[in-house]
Amino acid sequence: MPVDVRPTTLIRRARTDVAAVMFDPAHDTEWTGGITVVTADEPNTMVELKVERPFPMRVRYELEDRPEGTMVAIHAAER
Repeated sequence: MPVDVRPTTLIRRARTDVAAVMFDPAHDTEWTGGITVVTADEPNTMVELKVERPFPMRVRYELEDRPEGTMVAIHAAER
């Protein structure tokens, strides 16, 4: 069965602040292991990664401005 998950949450910070943490590869091991490739990148808006662990998948982090902060979406899907 394919895996396709897209949780979202609102973070009450500016998008540039959220992107500085979420899109910094140094933080990836805090929530995902086995990142091998950045496959797409739009500064402060989106980054997509190729991941090997816990299973081969694509992980896409998306940020969108909202009046009260930044909407964060994480999309994980099997490759």
